[in-house]
Amino acid sequence: MCHSSGLHSLTPTHSTVDVKIPLSTGESMPASLAQPDAAGTAPAVLILNDMYGRSEFYDKLAALLADAGYLAVSPELFFRLPPLAEYGGRDGARARRKAFDEQQSHSDIVDTLRWLRAHGSTSGQTIGVIGFCMGGTFALNLASSGDDLAAVAYYGFPAGSPNASLVDAPAPIDAIDDLVSPVLAFWGSADAAVGAGPVEEYLRRAAAAGAPVEAEVYEGLGHGFMASADPRVAASWEKTLGFLSEHVQAR
Repeated sequence: MCHSSGLHSLTPTHSTVDVKIPLSTGESMPASLAQPDAAGTAPAVLILNDMYGRSEFYDKLAALLADAGYLAVSPELFFRLPPLAEYGGRDGARARRKAFDEQQSHSDIVDTLRWLRAHGSTSGQTIGVIGFCMGGTFALNLASSGDDLAAVAYYGFPAGSPNASLVDAPAPIDAIDDLVSPVLAFWGSADAAVGAGPVEEYLRRAAAAGAPVEAEVYEGLGHGFMASADPRVAASWEKTLGFLSEHVQAR
């Protein structure tokens, strides 16, 4: 599993509420929303889940972001498919992943960004996006779609995921020349799922294109390292908060 609890030493003071995000298809996508206590508006952050779907990890992350002064939303990107319990285990998650329409989900994410910008509690047009695994791949792609985002990608797949569906989105590495939004990316050197080669090639192409990409590759860590108690997990989170503060106008 990509995540269980993660960020073990942190206990948020905020909580999340369930919301429904209206989509251009006429459907509503379920999500959790966390808001800071202070009156007025706040910068917004969108959280994108891994192939296991929304979990307690993502609700905790949204609450931690509210603690830091952000309005944070975490949608369930797999809402059109049966719950993971009906598939069962890692193999079931991969089977559901292959039935997942990435192109439609990209449209859903664009609708969510539009919803966030129209939200009465949101300040500014630049929105933070934090994605993990599959969601990290979406975050890398979104950074190439416009200059009004700041993307954080944890172990995204630069060359596309091997578990992707037949209607997957383009690989981020193929859109690197269009990357204009700032990116902060994290990988582990022992991530056998992503592989060192695609990461090295993505960073090489980003440097050649002058793309605004900052990256950390943690020696010895594997895929889904945010679920571990390694001290670099907390360090990456502090770096993420600093990146958001710089680019998404946190208070």
